[in-house]
Amino acid sequence: MDKLAFATLSGTMFISMIGFGVVMPLLPIFGSTLGASSAELGMIAAATSFSNLLTLPFIGPLSDRYGRKRFMALGLFVLAITAFCFMWADSPTELIVLRGMQGLCFSLHLPVAQAFLGDLIPHGEEGKWMGMFNAVMFAGIGAGPLFGGALNDLFGMQFLFGASGVAMTLSFLAAVFLLKDRPSRTHAEVPRLNFRALVGDPVMRGAAALQVMTGLSMGVSMTFLPILANHNLALSTTLIGLLLASRSPITLLQTWSGRFADSHNRKVQATSGHILAITALMLFPAAAGFWGLFAANVVLGFGMVLTQPATSAYVVERGRAHGMGTAMAVSLGAMQFGSGVGPMTIGAITDRTDLATGFHSAAGIMVVGIAMYLWLMRTVPGRKQSHVTKI
Repeated sequence: MDKLAFATLSGTMFISMIGFGVVMPLLPIFGSTLGASSAELGMIAAATSFSNLLTLPFIGPLSDRYGRKRFMALGLFVLAITAFCFMWADSPTELIVLRGMQGLCFSLHLPVAQAFLGDLIPHGEEGKWMGMFNAVMFAGIGAGPLFGGALNDLFGMQFLFGASGVAMTLSFLAAVFLLKDRPSRTHAEVPRLNFRALVGDPVMRGAAALQVMTGLSMGVSMTFLPILANHNLALSTTLIGLLLASRSPITLLQTWSGRFADSHNRKVQATSGHILAITALMLFPAAAGFWGLFAANVVLGFGMVLTQPATSAYVVERGRAHGMGTAMAVSLGAMQFGSGVGPMTIGAITDRTDLATGFHSAAGIMVVGIAMYLWLMRTVPGRKQSHVTKI
């Protein structure tokens, strides 16, 4: 493993995820001040996911052939521009458009960075290195709301958008000047893209099912938990940021759960993680105050700690056969589908009922998702290796 490359990839991802995280959970509140309905709030959250899906099928295979760095740099550059543009948005429609633009850019950044890392990971250590990378990534997403809530209370939303743009710019500069790309691969070196084989691969189908559920739980919690905390419990944005950031220290446990996934049953690990996520979604509307929401969010964080390294390990293994960029694009596309359809569906349900029913509906959908995952993976053994290389 090239540890310098790992450190550079992790560092740029951490910076950009903080830039993304500082505004992501506060956008629903900002959208509400602009008159957005629950359905429009769901569309604001979903716009990134759906626009991401438009480009993911192309970016992954292209990065397999022409190199990773140029795609990452372009994505981060445009992400910085769109972050600054939020400073002038004054309607829900403009928020939806800008989030859509960000989705296009993230398809150039996140899956390509994961594929870059996947190229470097030794056999048998997929969970270990992807677990550490995911820990850094989710720590950035989680730390962002804490900074965002405090900055919003102190300086206002416009300052927050500017800070997000600065963070994205720093990540772009780090990628350009610190990251060394691998040589572009020839046509013969790139696995031939075969969608029938990709869709027919039971491991990829199972991993996609897991990612859809992960996207749904994250999308619903990030979109409607701030609304629940602000409107129903009158919490300040600083407390909301602290609430959402409570998952950050927990995500560091992925450095352990990733190694665990390399030597133990991944089916059991991934299923257990989603059962915890379902429990958290059921607990959110029953919470009576900040500490109740905090405890439920911690449960959700532990669920992600178990699920993500196991899922990533599946994808890296299959990426060696189908093309790492292609496999990562499929995996992220499944997550984006869940984080897009989830908030839109739950937003429509909430408009007709209430927030509690929306969270309970999301939990019910995840129960169906677990059953689908176990059925898709019924012929695949859960334990892939008998041992892994020690650190």
